[in-house]
Amino acid sequence: MRIISIHDKSRIESIVRQKPYLHLYELGDLNDTFFPHTVWYGLEDDDGNLLEIMLVFILPDEASIQALTTNSTENMRLLLQRGNALLPAKLRIQISQGLVDVLDYDIQENRGHFYKMALRDIQAIETAHVTRATRLSMADKDAIETLYQESYPEAWVNMQMVEDKRYFGIWDDNKLVSIAGLHVYAPDYQAAALGAVTTHPDYRGQHLATDCIAGLCQALLAEGVSIIGLNVYQDNVAAIKLYQKLGFEIAHQYEDYSLIARVP
Repeated sequence: MRIISIHDKSRIESIVRQKPYLHLYELGDLNDTFFPHTVWYGLEDDDGNLLEIMLVFILPDEASIQALTTNSTENMRLLLQRGNALLPAKLRIQISQGLVDVLDYDIQENRGHFYKMALRDIQAIETAHVTRATRLSMADKDAIETLYQESYPEAWVNMQMVEDKRYFGIWDDNKLVSIAGLHVYAPDYQAAALGAVTTHPDYRGQHLATDCIAGLCQALLAEGVSIIGLNVYQDNVAAIKLYQKLGFEIAHQYEDYSLIARVP
């Protein structure tokens, strides 16, 4: 077996399609907007078969790594061992459980254990009578920022998705009180990942987030997006129950860390 650098999108897609809900973010990074910022490594057997992949997304302050096992934990372990020297000194990594110790890095921050959830049953979404949730735009930027500051300050908000009107929200008079948006939108691959879902603390218990998510998912389904998923903390029981009521199921799990290379 050998480690290789991969530049062929179709070859990458062939393996991420095997478990698309696990690799939703990788599907999104195949888009032309993001692909130039990526480096892809793979483990290839002697017959030229691609066994596992690892994505390095280059950011200004650190690299973001996706090292999620498609088929074999041992093959992913081997890919990480052989690819360790190719990784930058500082990185954030989403990695399959039990594999972070393979890397010659120290943990700066354990960002948590997560589930990847997949929208398997669309009946609840399709039959939801969404009247309160409306599309947001950059005209609502100040209200969006205020809501996140007050209820979810650590959220990652993809402003490009706001500009593209792929966030849905609910208003109380002129106050934005609930929101759901996208981290990934890849129509060429029929894939989207929800994120940054929150409701203002004073308005919780009114099923507002449910309406925002349902409205957003209805719009995605109408556009032909068939692979809809999200990431959620494993200990966020309330959110998991909400997603399950809307037809999402737990599909995979992973761990999230900030790492720094060990000094010899």
